[in-house]
Amino acid sequence: MNYTEKYKVSDVPEGQSGDWKIRRFVVNDKHDRVMQLSDMFHTGRYVPAGTYTGLYRKTNSWGGDQAYRVVMSDTPDEIWDMIDPIIHAEGKVLIVGLGLGVVLNAAAMHEDVTHIDIVEKSGDVLKLVQEHYEGKFPGKLNFIQIDIHDFRPQKGTHWDYIWFDIWDDICTDNLAEMAKLARRFGRLATRKGYWGKDVALAERRRSRNDPFVRYMRARQAEQKKLQVVVGGEKFSTPGESDQ
Repeated sequence: MNYTEKYKVSDVPEGQSGDWKIRRFVVNDKHDRVMQLSDMFHTGRYVPAGTYTGLYRKTNSWGGDQAYRVVMSDTPDEIWDMIDPIIHAEGKVLIVGLGLGVVLNAAAMHEDVTHIDIVEKSGDVLKLVQEHYEGKFPGKLNFIQIDIHDFRPQKGTHWDYIWFDIWDDICTDNLAEMAKLARRFGRLATRKGYWGKDVALAERRRSRNDPFVRYMRARQAEQKKLQVVVGGEKFSTPGESDQ
C-alpha cells in the first residue's frame, strides 16, 4: 500500500456549511493524463489516479461550482507536505488550522499522542468535520474556535508539538507571519512545524539569486538615493530623468 494511503480522510462526510464544502473528486489516469503531465512539468507535483477528498471555499457569488476553489485535499503530494507532524507529533499537540483534518487524523492515530488541541477560526469548517473526529477519537480532542492571533493560552501551557497550517497557498509572503507565530509560541512548544515553510524559503532564496530581481532591486535602491525631498515634495536630481 502507498505510504500516504493510510492518511487519506475518505471517511470524512461530504457536506456544505456557509461558503465551505467537502466533496469527493476522482482523478482518472486515462482521461487526465495531459493535465497530470502539465502539472508535473510546471509544478513538479503529480496526482495519481484515485478518489480523493477536497475542502472547497467559495470565492465569488456566481459561477456555480466554478465559484469554489480547493483549499486542501488528501492527495499524496499534499499529505507529503504534512510529513513533519505525521512523523514528529507526540504527547500534547496543538494544531492551528483544521481544514479537512488530515494532520489531526494522522496525529490522533499515534498511540504516543495523548491530547490534541485544535485552533480553527471558521465555524463552518468546524461544523463540517468536528463531530466526525470527536466520534472517531473520543476524549482525545479539544476544539477551539478562534483566530490564532487572538488565542491566549493559559499561563504554564506547553505543547510537545505545534503545527501551523493557516495559509491557502505556499508563497514567500507567508514567512513573515510564520516568524511572528514563532516568536509568540517559541517557548510554548518543544517542536514546531509550518506548512510550506521549506518551499517558501527555497523560493525566497531563488528569487534573491535571480539576476532580474537583483537588477530591479538595485535600480530601485539607486532611484531612492537620487530623490531629494524639498518642501515636502520630491524632486529628481540631475540626470535621473535621462535614465
